[in-house]
Amino acid sequence: MERGVTLADIRKEVTLKSNCNDVGIVYIAGTPNESEDERKARHHRLQLAMNNKRRIVNASQQSPDRKSRLKENNVHAQRRCRANLSSEQQESARRINTASKQQQHANLEANIQSSSSYNGSGVSR
Repeated sequence: MERGVTLADIRKEVTLKSNCNDVGIVYIAGTPNESEDERKARHHRLQLAMNNKRRIVNASQQSPDRKSRLKENNVHAQRRCRANLSSEQQESARRINTASKQQQHANLEANIQSSSSYNGSGVSR
């Protein structure tokens, strides 16, 4: 069923294009035979791109003091969340963390070994 383009649809497109330009991302124009689902998906992609760009810009403009406070708040929130886990969930989280640390340690050792066999002239020993 074909639906007509309403004034609200036109305003939404104009606003979306303006917001894309303000944030500095490339606006993806719709096609003439675009379905409703394709239009929603396009709008969703644009909104995600704008939010991501705004998040990056805001994070880069934060003072070191604010960054450290946010990091500290996140650590406390994670601890509160862990404290509310059941004992089975806590044990599972410990096993996952241990496995992750072991994997990181193995990767680090492999990187150290591979870099130590490199003598700087582009030739391995």
